Amino acid sequence: MVAKIVPTARLRPGKCVLSGDTQGPFLDTGNNLPRYGQVYISIKWLKPALVDSGIILEEDGTELKAKLEALESERAELLEEVEEYRNLISVIEPHLPKPPTEVVERKVIHLRAPTDEEIEKWIAENGATHHVVRNAQAPEKGSSEEWQKLYNTKKDKPVTDDDLEQLSQELSKELEPSGPTKVVELFGQQLDLDKILSENTKTIADFCQEKPDSFIEALVRREFYLAEVKSKDPRKGVLEPLGFWDDEGPLYPEDE
Repeated sequence: MVAKIVPTARLRPGKCVLSGDTQGPFLDTGNNLPRYGQVYISIKWLKPALVDSGIILEEDGTELKAKLEALESERAELLEEVEEYRNLISVIEPHLPKPPTEVVERKVIHLRAPTDEEIEKWIAENGATHHVVRNAQAPEKGSSEEWQKLYNTKKDKPVTDDDLEQLSQELSKELEPSGPTKVVELFGQQLDLDKILSENTKTIADFCQEKPDSFIEALVRREFYLAEVKSKDPRKGVLEPLGFWDDEGPLYPEDE
């Protein structure tokens, strides 16, 4: 027995077994019950349940198909309009005024160690009596300067290894360049640039937002100086968010 859709309930009792409706269409189950007759089920009675379950009936499918065809037709018309607009833009674009190209020049300074000729020239200009030159020279044998370097106290004994290390650190510190400004004033407060640069790069970038250009440049100069002291390169993560890094590398602020 195969169930099928029929327009009318032709066999007895001629109505829906569930709703008693006599108006078709019906689902003819193909079953014939003794003392009852042919079993029909009204499609109209079943329709709400079919719709709730997601089953699309023929008339609903026809309506959806018609809507889809209308949307496809509208889409085709819109695509034609878009193509026309694109053609129009391609025609008028060469005739539109173009903004002037802004050229920004930045002075790039690459730090390096001084050459022997530059050192010789500096000594000639500043004189051999300059304290930096004197401290760098080895004292004469038997001179008081040699004794002062070898003996750190009034006691008649040679200096220890710790004394020599301390003396070496003091001499290195004296020869070390002072570098750019370490402490700057911002909004009435004294800020230590080294302490700011000890933070991670994201914290530094966030802190520098909406700060004056003079403060940013002082911070960048200090970053270059600390990198030189540590024999390292300036950090891209610090300089790039501040606008002092390009395709060629780090950019040094223009001299004040």
